[in-house]
Amino acid sequence: FSFKPTKKLYLELAYHHFELAEATDKWYFFGYQNKAGNLYKDIGDEYDIILKYKATKDIDLLAIGAYLKAGNFITKNDISQNDSSKMFFQFVYKFNTK
Repeated sequence: FSFKPTKKLYLELAYHHFELAEATDKWYFFGYQNKAGNLYKDIGDEYDIILKYKATKDIDLLAIGAYLKAGNFITKNDISQNDSSKMFFQFVYKFNTK
């Protein structure tokens, strides 16, 4: 879901569900896999909020927040016993190449 409440402001809300295709797969980025006897596939659900502000013609300010509710693949394989959240701030300057 996204919208522009003003000409300079953009807001996006996103949801993603992550799971392994097969219980024998590895979690791509980290290389984790199920312990012997486990068949869990649910990595978790991620909720994102993205806020972009166009400060000037050449400058954008960006804030991104992400929350991952850990699934049973993470919690039952002792990868982590809690959920995770991250926040990013970005300053983007667009160079004029003309």
